[in-house]
Amino acid sequence: MSRLGYGTCTDIASVVINEKVEVSNATLRQKIRTRLASGSLFPVDGKVVAGKATGKLCTLCAMPIFATEVEHEVMEPQTAYAHMTCHSLWVQESKMLGKSRE
Repeated sequence: MSRLGYGTCTDIASVVINEKVEVSNATLRQKIRTRLASGSLFPVDGKVVAGKATGKLCTLCAMPIFATEVEHEVMEPQTAYAHMTCHSLWVQESKMLGKSRE
């Protein structure tokens, strides 16, 4: 296999991965919005303790937070764990919910 062919496959894979991430984020954002509206998920203000992951499951996507990732620990009103991206979406949706209730 030539290097050119390998590079082309890698470039195509990156595009596909990026597209899946965007779709996944949109789906996750909708789930967060739904859970916040129903009260099954509490709103957050962005205050977290962030550090090396401990293998806990993300409260939002239910996937493990691997040791190579950053784990966000929300401590109030109850303890919850999230991936960096998941937490960011949670904060954004919490802010939007707050604005809609004003």
